[in-house]
Amino acid sequence: MSQADSDSGSPPIPTPPGSPQSTASNRSRHCTISRRSRSHTSDQGRRLTILEGELRQSNLARDRFVRDRDHLDLQVRQLRSDVRDMEVFQHGQRDQIARLVAEISTFAYDASDDPKGLRAQVLQLRSERNDFERHTISAREGLHHAEADRDRLRQEATQAGGEIRDLQEQVRVLERETDDARSESATALASYNQISSSLTHPQPDHGGGSPLGGSTCLAQTNRDRVLADFALARATLTQVTSDRDRAFTQLAQLTEDRDRALADRDMALHHRDLAIAERDQVHLDLYTEAARAAQLDNDLEVVRLELQG
Repeated sequence: MSQADSDSGSPPIPTPPGSPQSTASNRSRHCTISRRSRSHTSDQGRRLTILEGELRQSNLARDRFVRDRDHLDLQVRQLRSDVRDMEVFQHGQRDQIARLVAEISTFAYDASDDPKGLRAQVLQLRSERNDFERHTISAREGLHHAEADRDRLRQEATQAGGEIRDLQEQVRVLERETDDARSESATALASYNQISSSLTHPQPDHGGGSPLGGSTCLAQTNRDRVLADFALARATLTQVTSDRDRAFTQLAQLTEDRDRALADRDMALHHRDLAIAERDQVHLDLYTEAARAAQLDNDLEVVRLELQG
C-alpha cells in the first residue's frame, strides 16, 4: 500500500484553534449556518404568507357559503309557501269545480224535468234587461234635462249678478245726488232764514229815505227766489229719495231672485248627482243581469247539446 492511500484513509489532523486555517473554517461555517438560517426564515415567512392568504380565501369562501346557504334557505321557504298556496288554490279550484258540476247537474236535471220553465226564466231575465235599458235611457234624458236646467240657471244667475251690480252703481249715484240735493236744500234754507231775518228786522235808512224802500223790495225778491230754489231742491230731494227707494226695492227683488236661482241651481245639481248615481247603478245592474243572462244562455246551450247527445 502506498503512502497516499494511507493518508486518505487516516482521520483528519485537527487544526490548532489559533491558526489561520481554523479561523477561515469557522467563518465559513458561520456563513453557511447564517445562510441556512436566513433561508429557513424566508421559507417560513413565505409559508406563513401563503397560509394567511389561504386562510383569507377560506374565510371568504365560508362567508360566501353562508350567504348562499341563507339565500337557499330563503328560496326553500318561499317555495314551501308557494307550494302551500298552490295546495290551497288547488283545493279552492276543486271546490269551485265541484260547485260548477253540481250547478250543471242541477241545470241538466231542471232542463230535463222542466225545460219550459228554464226558457221562461231566460225570457224573464231578458225582459228585465230590456226594462233596465229603458230605465237607463230615461235616466239619461233626465240627466240631460238637469244639465240644461243647470246651465240656464247659471246663465240667469250671471245676468242677475250683472243687474245687481248696475243697480248698486245706480244706488251710489242716487245717494250722491241725494247728498247734493240736501246740501242745496240746506243752503237755500240758510239763505231763506237770512232773508226772513232781514225782513223781520229791517235796517234803518240813514239817508233819509223810507225804511221800506228799495232794499225791502230787493230782499223780498231774493226771498221769493230762495223759496223757489228751496222748493225745487225739496222736490229734487223727494224725487231722488223716491228713485233711491225704488232702486233699493229692485235691488232687494233681484237679490231674492238671484238667491232663488242659486237655490234652484243647487237643487238641479243635486238632482243631476242623483241621476248620475242612479244611472251608474242601472249600468251595474244591467251588466250583472246581462252576465247572468249570458251564463244562463250558455248553460241552456250546454244542456240542449247534452239532451241532443
